[in-house]
Amino acid sequence: MKIRVISILILFITLIGVTASEQIDSAIVDVTVFTDRAQVTREAVFNLQTGEHKLVLTNLPDQIDPNSIQVKGSGNFMLSDVKLTTKYLTQVVSIRIRELVEKRQSLEKEIIKYNDAVNEAESEKRFIENISRKLTATGEGSSEPVLDPGKWIEMVSFYREKIGQLNSELRESRSSAEELRLEVNRINMEIQSEGANQNRAVKEVEISIDVLKEGKGKLDISYLVYGPGWIPDYTVRVDGLEKSVSLMYQALVWQSTGEDWSDVSMKLSTAKPQLSGRIPELVPWFVNAWKPQPVRSSRSSGIAPSMAAAPMSKSMTDELPMEMAVEALPEMAYQTATATAGTTSVLFELSGKNTIISDNQTHKVTVSVFELPGEFQYSTVPKLSSFAYLVADVTNNSDFPFLSGGSHIFLDSNYVSDGYIDSVSPEESFSLSLGIDEGFSVERKLINRFEETSGFFTKKIKITYDYIIEITNNKRTTESIVINDQIPVPQIEDIKVTLIKPEYSANTSVLEKDENEFLKWSYTIKPGKTIKIPFSYSIEYPEKMVISGLE
Repeated sequence: MKIRVISILILFITLIGVTASEQIDSAIVDVTVFTDRAQVTREAVFNLQTGEHKLVLTNLPDQIDPNSIQVKGSGNFMLSDVKLTTKYLTQVVSIRIRELVEKRQSLEKEIIKYNDAVNEAESEKRFIENISRKLTATGEGSSEPVLDPGKWIEMVSFYREKIGQLNSELRESRSSAEELRLEVNRINMEIQSEGANQNRAVKEVEISIDVLKEGKGKLDISYLVYGPGWIPDYTVRVDGLEKSVSLMYQALVWQSTGEDWSDVSMKLSTAKPQLSGRIPELVPWFVNAWKPQPVRSSRSSGIAPSMAAAPMSKSMTDELPMEMAVEALPEMAYQTATATAGTTSVLFELSGKNTIISDNQTHKVTVSVFELPGEFQYSTVPKLSSFAYLVADVTNNSDFPFLSGGSHIFLDSNYVSDGYIDSVSPEESFSLSLGIDEGFSVERKLINRFEETSGFFTKKIKITYDYIIEITNNKRTTESIVINDQIPVPQIEDIKVTLIKPEYSANTSVLEKDENEFLKWSYTIKPGKTIKIPFSYSIEYPEKMVISGLE
């Protein structure tokens, strides 16, 4: 009797079309990492009989974007529905854990907002700098700026105020994002201490299909998950004798999605999905009478003595025992990537398989290694430092764009310093500072400071500064060196500054001078030789005027 009742129930369930859920296994096969999220693709292979089936993928990350799920497949079946639900791994979930998870999600959204603010401020800063360069460009056939002094001062004040404001916004946004990331890490640790592995929330994807013919099928399920990201990181190795530059393009990748990416195909994308794809709209542009603002002082730019990096030294290979150098071994090979340029971004496809575990720690992967052409010369700022610095002007002759990121510079196998490489497009050049070289002696001496008063009705004070700059090449090779200095830039017409020595001409090939009164001498010095540059200027102003910024 019982057997008969069960048979009737099975027949009844079949007739009314009730379909039981079937949990299927899947594996991550492909990951594309963006700067603040990742697109994960899972593969599920199955064998099913004809009829309707509900296939369930469980234990997926809770941070999945519900609108990003895509399903593709192959086999004799038809896709009818896809659902995403949240599930807790136990029926009783700690209220504290729920609160922590919700707080973490809220903080991650705030981090995205701060990242957006950083990108917008950087874009606005580049826009202001481009406008400034155009406004301060010299007129055709004239060495004088297009702007008159009044407008020049107005523009400088606006530029200084706006750039200062944007720099402040960038510092605040980056600092706030970093504080939030630290708080997210703290919350993750607290969730783990509360037993999150047993009580955590997960996502489930339910896929309804109609199998038309019994057999094998395959599904590819992709989704965006918030939290993972990557930043570029560079290791630069310079051979001082060969004058060659080797740049290792690496990426620091992290993720804490709750699922490890084990032996997956990985791509790194420069696209910024966090930015709106909608074109910005103009708002009314109002102008008004300019009101002078208090001028904030700013420090002179340049290479400070305290920033001097480690001096150049002999290669470490010179110190190896002879028995270790007898048998030459081939250079170690590195994993590399291929770059595909899209309409608005670049995709780096890493070779082989990669593993990034879910520990929120940075994992370093190699994108590629390049041998780049470079021109080397020494540069010095005697006013600020008594050292000469080796500088390499390097050209990106690869097909890869170099994104802005930190760099670690080695010269002749010796660590020099950490630096920063701005964004560099293919065929574009950039500069690398390779530290000091004590093979040069640099000296800037004040010979005389003379003050005089002139005029009968309107008295004026004139101060003359007389210097001598001496550069000695103590190296065994002939080297090129650039010497940088400056003279004051008057902000009002009553102050007059005159370069006395050396006499400047736009046709000279030794001395260059720009609109900011920066001076640049270019010399080639033979071994053991010294060049002496007489350098003097005067500053003249009304006797009753108090001048700031004098040496």
